[in-house]
Amino acid sequence: MPIIDDQERNILGGGLLLIATSATALGSALAIETWDHMAFAAGLCGPTNGHCVACYAAVGSLLVALVTGAASAAVFRTLRRGNART
Repeated sequence: MPIIDDQERNILGGGLLLIATSATALGSALAIETWDHMAFAAGLCGPTNGHCVACYAAVGSLLVALVTGAASAAVFRTLRRGNART
């Protein structure tokens, strides 16, 4: 179903922005924990032995933050262009 209303675009953009902010906070917290984990367990997790689930979770959360942030920016940019044309 296509989005035809500016209010729907605002809600979608705000929701994506909220998800991006939450994913950024989660990814940052996981990155700090992963940094400490790799410092204390360098023999088990790190560049020489491969990374663990915590490392991949931190990277995945930050990637989700980037993708949803870009999607939110695209929605808001489309909204702004639509308002400029009218």
